[in-house]
Amino acid sequence: MARDVRLRVIHKDQLRSRLEQADPVVYLMMRVITDRFRSSVKVLAGIQAPDAPVSNAEIDMTVETVIDKFRLEAELRYAIRNQELQVFYQPIIDLKRGGCAGFEALVRWPHKEKGFISPEIFVSLSEETGLIRELGNFVVNRSIRDLRRLTDEIDRMARLYVGINVSQQQLSDTAFLDYVSELAASVRLDPKQVKLELTESRLAGDADTAAW
Repeated sequence: MARDVRLRVIHKDQLRSRLEQADPVVYLMMRVITDRFRSSVKVLAGIQAPDAPVSNAEIDMTVETVIDKFRLEAELRYAIRNQELQVFYQPIIDLKRGGCAGFEALVRWPHKEKGFISPEIFVSLSEETGLIRELGNFVVNRSIRDLRRLTDEIDRMARLYVGINVSQQQLSDTAFLDYVSELAASVRLDPKQVKLELTESRLAGDADTAAW
């Protein structure tokens, strides 16, 4: 049986762009393999390789960067699973009513050795490594339960709400949305009091995580 065969041309710039965006380990491997190939061509054909070989200093620096990233990933996973992250709440004031309308949940990571690590770093890392679901579930769980407590302390009759920043991965998961609704109901909150927010920068594909 004949099958359709399609060829796709991949240009050098496209390949270079993909490699630059790849995981540091993959990028390092490709640089070393490419360098060895060019060196072999130079020896066999007697021509100058287009690029200079990767120096030992470059390799050492890249390896150190990769190790630091893996170490931070392991520490973040431990911090999430042991509930070492902290969630702070920024009040949102209703100027017309003159009272508190709700809160914005802001997650922070107080690292034992490095102090508070910027959300730009650990939120981006969680997205790269697949930890974003665990991180998101932690923030949602803590925020909803704290909203119940804050409502009881401030005004049980008020319909306070909490705004929680979430990732595109979470919003595309129907199980996550069901989890949010069920958790809100379990602490006697209307699911409408939980506002899941996806910033414009994330809709545009920007990795900016300052809003966390």
